[in-house]
Amino acid sequence: MSSLNYEDYLRKIWHDPKHPAAFTGSDKLYKIVKQEGKIKIGRHKIKQWLQDQASYSLSRNIVHKFRRSRYVVDTIDSLWEMDLAQLDGIQSFNSGFKFLLFVIDCFSKYLWIQPIKDKTHTSVLYALKNVLSGTRKPTSIRSDLGKEFKNQYVRKYLSNQGINAYYSLNDTKCAIVERSIRSLKSILYRYFRHNQTYKYVNVIQDIVKGYNARPHRSLGGFSPIEVNKQNAGEVRLSVYLARHPKKREKKVVKKTKSKSRKKSFRYKINDLVRLTFKRHPFQRGYQQKWTEEIFKIRRRYFRQNLSLYKVADLQNEEIEGPSKTAKFRKYGRIARPNGK
Repeated sequence: MSSLNYEDYLRKIWHDPKHPAAFTGSDKLYKIVKQEGKIKIGRHKIKQWLQDQASYSLSRNIVHKFRRSRYVVDTIDSLWEMDLAQLDGIQSFNSGFKFLLFVIDCFSKYLWIQPIKDKTHTSVLYALKNVLSGTRKPTSIRSDLGKEFKNQYVRKYLSNQGINAYYSLNDTKCAIVERSIRSLKSILYRYFRHNQTYKYVNVIQDIVKGYNARPHRSLGGFSPIEVNKQNAGEVRLSVYLARHPKKREKKVVKKTKSKSRKKSFRYKINDLVRLTFKRHPFQRGYQQKWTEEIFKIRRRYFRQNLSLYKVADLQNEEIEGPSKTAKFRKYGRIARPNGK
């Protein structure tokens, strides 16, 4: 395996829906490559390789961090969450299936997905029965207040199964299952772009299998499929007790007469970059957010202690107005001075 080109190796595992590394980000891909040990690839090389993959770089998330209270779940299968994900406009490629029922175990993060054609209680109940036909069953299951879940048929079925059903009332609803929906949709849309198809019903279970086999940071490095009753205590220890949050150090602000702190530039002249699309309030995190066209840094300067850039297209036509760092995503190669 050492003779294999690392780019060929990454291409093989990243584009395979069944592989745990399929369509993942740089950190997870690096960990999986290191865990497999077939070829040694540095984190920097992996990031560079991903930047050259259009199916990754065009849909990479813009992260907005908010502090939230943590979920504390005592053991495996004590609490599941379920929700519906809608895939608009592509049901004609998927035999009429328009929704995906997501069901996730909040402790192990093990995921089940069932495609359904509509949001009726009949379709949801049929898909839920398929999920519960396996060997696992939760003590409780939580969903939002949608009528597809909060109806007499679903509640009666869950009650007959000895499962306590309850509903989330806050604005964040069911955070764990919603996070899994965002992750899987990002993977799906990268798969769509790479394979030039919107058909997913034939590979969705392969993608779920890969998702359940990849290590999760929230599980202390375990993958969902590795978590069981026997090692639940170890997982709980790594998730809830073994974390040592960094103490915030008080910053001492030194008073200076007139000198302002000099900022550095993140990008160099002739660096190739993508620009962000103008986002609208309801744009989803998995949709394309970066231009397919590549631009280059033409000039850079400071204004009011901000590092600003002028960019041009590859024909050296300058784009109007200055741009800030937050509007760029670096592309993998460097432009030559002549623009080629």
